[in-house]
Amino acid sequence: MSGKIFVQQRRLNWGEADPAGTIYAPRAIDIAIQAIEALWVDALGVTFQELHAQHKRGTPWVHTSCEFAAPLRAGERFELRIQLEKIGATSMTWRGEAIRPDGATLFKTKLVSVMIDTTSGESCPIPRQIREALQPYLA
Repeated sequence: MSGKIFVQQRRLNWGEADPAGTIYAPRAIDIAIQAIEALWVDALGVTFQELHAQHKRGTPWVHTSCEFAAPLRAGERFELRIQLEKIGATSMTWRGEAIRPDGATLFKTKLVSVMIDTTSGESCPIPRQIREALQPYLA
């Protein structure tokens, strides 16, 4: 990954694991979305809820995927690295990688969101201030 990488240190909580004690697969996507929102707060000073309530914009997910490379067990620490792979006129493609402290990859995510006007529900151009704030994270 080139460009700025947003890193979030995490521990897999028991409630995020399945009965076998490993990450419940849909939680990987949720963890990635939480990290992307944390990146937004860091870069723009706005949460997704504030983007919706104050600016009448939203970024619903139109694609999510996850590839698991190794088991992540409840109680284990890991870091999630997030980077913006592509920013289009109305969409953003995000890549994430969860890594153990020893450097082993646990899972990789790809998420695509589209900027919408929450009043109409229609896609709209990504505002210049958002584009500029996210630009440093572009791979």
